[in-house]
Amino acid sequence: MKFSEYLKNAKLNDSVKNLMTPGLAVEFIQPWYTPLSATPSTTGIAVGGIGSTYTLTPAGTTPVMNVVPGVQVRAKEPSDLHFDHYFYRESILKKEAKLVIFDLAVFKRQNDFYTLKDTKGQALLDSTMSHKDLSEALQKLLKSKTLYSANAEALARWNIEWSPRTQTFIDEARTSGAAFNRSLLIDFFNGSVGEEIETSGSLSAAWGSEDSYLGQAGYDASKMNYTALYPVSSTQYKGKGLDISKTQWSYVTPHNERLSSLPVSATRFSISNPTKETREITIVQIQNSLTGYHVQKDRQGVQDSSFVLVPHARHPKGVTFDFNSSDGRSVKGVEFYNESPLNESDFNGCMSISVAWNPKDNLNVSAKPIFYQDTANAVLKAGLQSGRLSKTFNKNVYSGRETIAGAIAVTAVLKPKESVSFQFNTVLDFPNIHLNGLQSQKKYTTFFPEAYGRVRAILAEALVADKDFQKNLLKNYNSLVPSKFLEKIYPKDVAKQDDLKSLTLNSLSFLAEATVWDIQDEFLVRECADYPFFNSLDVYFYGSFSLLALLPRLDGEVMRSFASAILATDTTERRHHEYVNHPYADLPSSKLKGPRALRGAVIHDLGSPFDANPDAYDWHNVKEWKDLAPKYVMMVLRHFNATGDYSVLHDCKEAVYASMEYLENMVDEGQNFPLTNGTDDTFDNLSSHGITVYCGSLWIAGLKAASQIATLLEDHEQAGIWTQKAKLATEEFHEALWDSKESYFHFYVTPVEMKDLVDEQLEALALAVSSQLVLDGSKIEVLKQINTWLNTAEIPEGVELSRRELRAYKKQWITAQCPQAFNASWTQKLNLDSDDVFADSMLADTYLRFLDLEPIIDSKKAQQMLQKVYQTNYKANTPLIGAANLVHQDGMPLDEFNFQAHDVWIGVQFSIASAMILHGLNKEATDIVESMLKNLYEEARIPFAAPEGFNGSSKLHADTLKSIFALSKTNAKKLHKNLITGEALLPDSRIHPKLTRSLVSFNKKYKTVLSQLKVDSAELFTLLHNTALKYTAGKYLRPGMVFALMQAASKTSKTN
Repeated sequence: MKFSEYLKNAKLNDSVKNLMTPGLAVEFIQPWYTPLSATPSTTGIAVGGIGSTYTLTPAGTTPVMNVVPGVQVRAKEPSDLHFDHYFYRESILKKEAKLVIFDLAVFKRQNDFYTLKDTKGQALLDSTMSHKDLSEALQKLLKSKTLYSANAEALARWNIEWSPRTQTFIDEARTSGAAFNRSLLIDFFNGSVGEEIETSGSLSAAWGSEDSYLGQAGYDASKMNYTALYPVSSTQYKGKGLDISKTQWSYVTPHNERLSSLPVSATRFSISNPTKETREITIVQIQNSLTGYHVQKDRQGVQDSSFVLVPHARHPKGVTFDFNSSDGRSVKGVEFYNESPLNESDFNGCMSISVAWNPKDNLNVSAKPIFYQDTANAVLKAGLQSGRLSKTFNKNVYSGRETIAGAIAVTAVLKPKESVSFQFNTVLDFPNIHLNGLQSQKKYTTFFPEAYGRVRAILAEALVADKDFQKNLLKNYNSLVPSKFLEKIYPKDVAKQDDLKSLTLNSLSFLAEATVWDIQDEFLVRECADYPFFNSLDVYFYGSFSLLALLPRLDGEVMRSFASAILATDTTERRHHEYVNHPYADLPSSKLKGPRALRGAVIHDLGSPFDANPDAYDWHNVKEWKDLAPKYVMMVLRHFNATGDYSVLHDCKEAVYASMEYLENMVDEGQNFPLTNGTDDTFDNLSSHGITVYCGSLWIAGLKAASQIATLLEDHEQAGIWTQKAKLATEEFHEALWDSKESYFHFYVTPVEMKDLVDEQLEALALAVSSQLVLDGSKIEVLKQINTWLNTAEIPEGVELSRRELRAYKKQWITAQCPQAFNASWTQKLNLDSDDVFADSMLADTYLRFLDLEPIIDSKKAQQMLQKVYQTNYKANTPLIGAANLVHQDGMPLDEFNFQAHDVWIGVQFSIASAMILHGLNKEATDIVESMLKNLYEEARIPFAAPEGFNGSSKLHADTLKSIFALSKTNAKKLHKNLITGEALLPDSRIHPKLTRSLVSFNKKYKTVLSQLKVDSAELFTLLHNTALKYTAGKYLRPGMVFALMQAASKTSKTN
């Protein structure tokens, strides 16, 4: 199979100019945090093995890398960080073509030091001659019959380095013809002489401030076409001469841990000659050595994982190597290392660049293993001009602290209709993991434990793997997104099936770049670059569908790691939220401090790059969170269902039981749920109370999953206990939250708790309400009777009350009948119920269906709930970008500055779409999915850096117009009103979903008012669209939930 077949229907396929142009969506700068940049210029496909990657943009630049464990590294100067750095030179080889002297001074210097002579001992070239005369004399030498024989002894004495092409002539004793002389002179003058250049430059695009690289012009971005589908990308260069194609790939392979761990990548050039002339092309790769480098925290004191590359050298070395691959290819490369290990370096190891080719192709391949980085421009220029590189290292004064680079040059001569291909590989063998709390080595060292020779051994294995990797690529990755499931989601629409395939597979790029994977199978995935917590459980619950698909065994290792953390104890007391840095301040709530680890308390994460111990997250006291334990339990069962691995069940049993016991202890007497109290789950800026649709349903699902685990482990008694608790909780869940009139589950309700009732006043209360409600028995029985009555939603005829209003009315009524029967804790809850619509209400039920367990919600209610989300959170609130997390019952947004409520979390969108697919709502599901495609691929243009979410609820007020366009208050209001009446703004100042995307149409519609007010149309157009769609926290784990769509489709396939 050709790579082109794999890429032929990829969603990401356009000119580099279009792909690199920022979309109309912008990064969301929030009042408390500026996110790391995630734009087309700073994001791209991850290249390399899991845990050893760099980011490659469509332009061919590499703005960041993820080689140092746990962190993202950028360079202050782009030139300091550039992998896959390729340049080209193309020439037409005509008969009797003249050699060109490119650098006269260098030419003369070489001639003066090493003077070629004729058979009589006279100098063949006189440095006092003019450029023109020297050029003519040079041409005459091409016809000499004795050029080599007369100088052979001197050439050997001078140690002139011959290219493979020239050496072949010498070995075959063909040393008297023009072709040999041409090759000899090009080598002899070492970069100052070569073929006439038709075109040359960088194979990276001229883009933004980077219009040239190492003195060579960047390629015209409009003449580069880029296609990508993880783990492969391809660039077509549309020049006038040779056809040049560059295909890049990583060896990450489904279900192949060894190959996926290797820190190696490949770039294959395929070049053909469609012209009528014989042409010569040279491709040069320049690579800085990173050995010995350091990294430094980018924004000091900020929690993100961004670091800056600090070039550093301590006797770095560069050597060439050659070998024959077992598949018959010849290999030449450059390996960088340090003279002595530098344990303090973040890049203490080795790296290499190399090229592999078919020896039958008669390529002229050369390498320069070491030169100062400051001389890279000159080395490159000489290599392009001559088509070869010498190994000579002009040290001059050498201290051992100079940064170095290396280069490889490949020159091919192609007659009309001929073609050739050759493959570059990059190996980044920086094996050490040095984190606070984790000292280890990367996974690939398990397979290659010996450091000496490891770079070449890894390269050799990758080259051997090439054939099968390419042959099985389509089959291997199609197995993750089977066509039969794509067809279930998009019947008879192949184009949209391909788009969904791209959306799904491209999410794996994040998994490769954001992971620390060590020899003990610690598999630590950052939540995102901005919030670099490893395997944040609340997020992993969504995003880990990607890992479960790609390398399923490792998901079991994550479950084991969490099991150990759940069973641990650490009494170190920490403060939370804004009190983290205020150790002596008085605390307003006990929730704001607590021990780091309690047995049974499911922790937030498995550490961070700066604290690689469980629960590095200290913003909230997650020991109070109600979603973590059920999520963990369900994931343990999910892993078993996916792999059939009983050992994970056994190894995690104690943690499952302990976590359920811990959360059960939070279920107060008389309750069926652990009640929430503020920000108690993954939506850590959305306050909820009591019985919530999110945590309540997760609790039920956790009980059901725990019961199933107990059954599988033959603990039938405990299974029965959890099953009964799930039954009681399910009944109350429906009674308390389901709104039969509006057909959806409310966000939350607050029930009466034991602490709310005054024991001595219960008889008085019973007497006071006896006309409407019978209260008798114990305090627990009275509590249950009140809650059952509150949950009853029979609204009297003729009374215009919503279910929430009726509940509030009942609370106030019963309180008024006997105020002394209630404590102050109750009066705080009189109006603490919410009928807002929560987007991810079906998550727990969907998971249960995936686990083949009894669902919480029947199909009819599920469809009604999903339709409510679709109509309110999606269509009424943010029709262009997805379903907002939380909206009012009519779809209107919450308070303008409640950002998390307005956010459209991408992983949540895939959760919603999965539920819709399960319940036959394909049209609604695909609307949601296509919103994500549009957001990522068109609006933001960051397909490999899916953010946490998008936000479309920002408003454009008249005051903003006044400030930006220097308008009077009156004119600002006039413009604002025009934008509302013209359907650019909604009445509440949000951007209207019908806002045109055409500047021409916009100009036509608002020309009169904009002319009157002297407002720049393009600037206003951009402002409107920038306000319409913002995104935050790029490169996020949660969108890996896209793989759940395949599981949803598989379930419908079984039932239909």
